Amino acid sequence: MTHRVKEIHRELTKLKRLGAKGRKKFFKSCSKECVFSVCECIGNLLNANLKIKPSHLKKLSRHKKTLRTLAAKSTSLVKRKRLLQGGGFLSTLLPIIIPAVANLLGGFAGRANG
Repeated sequence: MTHRVKEIHRELTKLKRLGAKGRKKFFKSCSKECVFSVCECIGNLLNANLKIKPSHLKKLSRHKKTLRTLAAKSTSLVKRKRLLQGGGFLSTLLPIIIPAVANLLGGFAGRANG
């Protein structure tokens, strides 16, 4: 994970607690860094850089076209925001991504101290 994801971890955690309307409002007004960090997490998930359970993969498989579009570097910011605002997959995705990001951040902190 890059510097972008480390900085935005707090906002991802806040996003996890929001309902569907709150998420839509959040992505309507959030910065491009926030959108790119969520998309970077999705890209890491698709590239198997994040270890997740097979049951989680099965849940996400029905959204694979949307996830691939979000992870693609050629997708514009406007299209990404639109997909994230309407995404019914965020309630499935965020509980998977946030603990993985926290683990990675904890690993970086452990290496820095040790």
